Amino acid sequence: MVCGVGVCPLIMYYGDVAMQRLYCVWVKIVLFIFQHFLFLYNMPLTLSSEQIAILELLCSSQEENIELAKTLAASQGINLVDFLQSMGYDKLGLATAENFMTQELTLTDDNTDYWSEYLPQSVIQLVVKSYSKPTLPAYLPPNLIFLNCSNNQIVSLPDNLPNSLVFLHCYNNKIEHLPNNLPPNLQKLYCSTNLLTKLPDNLPDSLIFLNCNVNQIVSLPDNLPQNLNILFCHDNHIISLINNFPPNLQALHCSNNRLTNLPDHLPKSLRFLDCSDNQIKTLPKYLLDWGVEINYEDNPLIK
Repeated sequence: MVCGVGVCPLIMYYGDVAMQRLYCVWVKIVLFIFQHFLFLYNMPLTLSSEQIAILELLCSSQEENIELAKTLAASQGINLVDFLQSMGYDKLGLATAENFMTQELTLTDDNTDYWSEYLPQSVIQLVVKSYSKPTLPAYLPPNLIFLNCSNNQIVSLPDNLPNSLVFLHCYNNKIEHLPNNLPPNLQKLYCSTNLLTKLPDNLPDSLIFLNCNVNQIVSLPDNLPQNLNILFCHDNHIISLINNFPPNLQALHCSNNRLTNLPDHLPKSLRFLDCSDNQIKTLPKYLLDWGVEINYEDNPLIK
């Protein structure tokens, strides 16, 4: 036996030590290629308990735990850099133990096959670009605050977005609907230029800014978040506006829709209204009395 496999006929025939060594190298290369393709086709090799422990220590993003990971790897005869490279972490910008303190990751077509359930807890920002898949990976950094997956080909967002998420940019994709359980701490949502026909009825109460321009939305939810300050909903198919806008709304951009009138009641907090490019015939007197700045161009107003 040589290298744990049967001796090939060439070695039996020549009995050459050099040939045996060459055969060992050949076997190692074949095994490496085989393992690489297993990983690429989502058939990851089983990790040992020690390897999992190393990854968990690294992903804690705590300096003392990262040092423990190094110590554990050394005790098991594991070269940490080689191990991370074999898992494809170098493609994610995580080639060394110290990289697991990073606050930002980038996901692209070039590294998506190496994405892992073991990701640094220190990551608070994820940028997705040059990405052609219709969905995001099942696993995202657990403490994510900012997610920008705009300008891709994404059709839907995962239902398990991290609860820590505060800023979500998903504009210019092919998203047909938003999850009904958006993160409870979300404050700013940019979902313009998609294929949305409606918004969720239960947008998070924490939301203060919403941009849903350039979609196919017909109506707005009756229960928009009470803390909403700014709403962009222009270039949709909205026929009428709701009467119970949030009490702290300051700016409403609803131009280029199918509106024929404005609500009888808009919040007194309103400072700016863009209702241009609609079919509105009259402006409510109360808006003029409040001194709201209004852009009403390209409406068939009756003077």
